[in-house]
Amino acid sequence: MTSVGQSLCPETKDTMEIILGSPVSVEAGNNQMVCANNATIVLNGIVSGGTNTGIWTSSVAGTFGRAETTLRLSTHLILP
Repeated sequence: MTSVGQSLCPETKDTMEIILGSPVSVEAGNNQMVCANNATIVLNGIVSGGTNTGIWTSSVAGTFGRAETTLRLSTHLILP
């Protein structure tokens, strides 16, 4: 990076290292039809790219079959 002096300030230079990480890709499996009398959904996850850690979360009501504090490749989402 170079700043060119346009007034009384002299030209100055500086160097900066920028490291770009790999993008993360996450897949929770195929779309599924869920019947009211069978409200447990099995999710099979695939994570690739810049990380292999994370946790399962849901944007809909429901709970996971076990406390999801680490990423597992398979889990159960239980709908209300």
